Parts: sequence; structure tokens; C-alpha cells
Amino acid sequence: MNKAEKQETIESFGKLFTEMKGSVLADFRGLNVLKVTKLRADLRKEKIGYKVVKNTLARQACMGTKSEVLKDKFVGPIAMVYTLGDPVQLAKFINDYAKKEDKFAIKVGCVEGRLLDPDQLKVLATMPPREVMLARVLGTLNAPIGGLVNVLAGTIRSFVQVLGAIEKKKGGTAE
Repeated sequence: MNKAEKQETIESFGKLFTEMKGSVLADFRGLNVLKVTKLRADLRKEKIGYKVVKNTLARQACMGTKSEVLKDKFVGPIAMVYTLGDPVQLAKFINDYAKKEDKFAIKVGCVEGRLLDPDQLKVLATMPPREVMLARVLGTLNAPIGGLVNVLAGTIRSFVQVLGAIEKKKGGTAE
């Protein structure tokens, strides 16, 4: 790889490090080509990326990005699994895959600039997806408003019933 190719690779990795929301570095030694090919295809379906990185280039590319915390973790054969979307989905997929494939070892993860060890990634994997969390927050915010509407509607309903009872008592035909 000549100097121009290295610089181009560093720039493309740098852009990727800037845009990605989460990543996992894993040791993939022991996986045969067939398993890696299937893993890549499964990841593509989930809109998750997979790259085998050259460590020195990755270290240079992550400098100055939120993924800089990974710079010392690029040691040995490393596969970087990353997402531009929901990091929880990435954590779920990788943890499930690591359970099925014992030769795929999770080394470390990074979510929005925060370094996560494999145990923390497992905790992240148990969280509900972003959309569910947002729905829960909105539901919580909506509950007091819904309660207020019910109280006001109940007051109006009671007032109308009182008016109906008064009209009935005076001999009207309210029903």
C-alpha cells in the first residue's frame, strides 16, 4: 500500500469514525471464510458495517473523533463492527453472535465516545430499542395531560348531570 492509498484509507476511516454512533472491536481469529461471509451478510441486513482494519491506520484515523478512546485497543487482528444508527441494535446482534460463535471474542465497544467493556455491552444489549424508549418517555410526559383532561371531562359531565336533575325536578323532560 503506497502513501497515497494509506492517506485515502485514513481519510475514509476518519469520516467513518466521525459518523458512527457505536462500534465493537472483536477478535475474529478462528472464523473461517464461510462464517465471516455469512456474518457480513447478516450484518448488512441489519444495516451494520464490518471491517477488518489495519491497526496503525485505524489509530491515526480515530484521532480527533469521538472514537479516539479506541486508539489503544487496535492491537492484533481486529474486526470492527459499527453502526451509523442504533447502538443498542448493534450490541444485541454482536452479543447474540458471540454466544453462538465462541471463536468470535468481543474485546471492547464504544458508544458516542464512551468506552464499554464486554459486560457493559451485554447490559446495553438488554435495553429496548431507541424508538421504544422514546415512546415510553412520551407516554410518561402525556400521562399528566391525559389525567387533567379526564378530570375536566368528569367535572363537565357532573355539571351536565346536575343540570339534568334540576330540570327533571322542575318537571321538564330531560332524558
